[in-house]
Amino acid sequence: MKKTYFILFLMALFVGAASVYGGTIYVPDNYSTIQGAIDAAKDGDVIIVRNETYYENLVINKSITLRSENGPGNCIIDGNNSGNVIEINADGVIIEGFRIRNSGRSWPYAGIKVNSDSNNITNNNISNNECGIYVYNSSNNGIIDNNILNNSLSVKLRSSSNNSIIGNNISNNRYDGIYVYNSINNCIVDNSITSNNEYGIYVYNSSNNSIVDNSITSNNRYGI
Repeated sequence: MKKTYFILFLMALFVGAASVYGGTIYVPDNYSTIQGAIDAAKDGDVIIVRNETYYENLVINKSITLRSENGPGNCIIDGNNSGNVIEINADGVIIEGFRIRNSGRSWPYAGIKVNSDSNNITNNNISNNECGIYVYNSSNNGIIDNNILNNSLSVKLRSSSNNSIIGNNISNNRYDGIYVYNSINNCIVDNSITSNNEYGIYVYNSSNNSIVDNSITSNNRYGI
């Protein structure tokens, strides 16, 4: 019930983006690279990415939807151990259905770096990054139903508010599962957080965050 409530809330936040969908661009049919498709897109466009491994570091500066055609099994964005794999600088972006791996190995590089508001990151497999998802100075983002495994740190919120982390599988990360730093009014709901080497959830210098109905087990130091 709680998960359904928060997903409906997020759907209301993102309905504006969904209502302005423009054209559809296919990779590699229309453009050989994902970044080439992003550069050519307009706000509201949908980019559909077919199965392949794409060695790219993406920067998204437009309100677009980036979606794999067949889910994360065989649609891979590989950062080749350099920089952020995906950096989101525009509001209202949707990232859905990718395997996202191999960011640069120093902080603060991430599989997905979020520097903007009202984005939705859903149904991705995010692994082998310095940070799986790093949300910085941003609000009203949804991180929903992702597998975030085998990173140094799984999810970090820094100076961010009103974000929702819902229904994710977060495990086997080198440090913490979720790290909330200097952030307020975020919701962490119905996640499975297991076998992380430090804390399951670590909250520092933060207030009014809701941590509800999570399964937090077998983390090496503390659950919360």
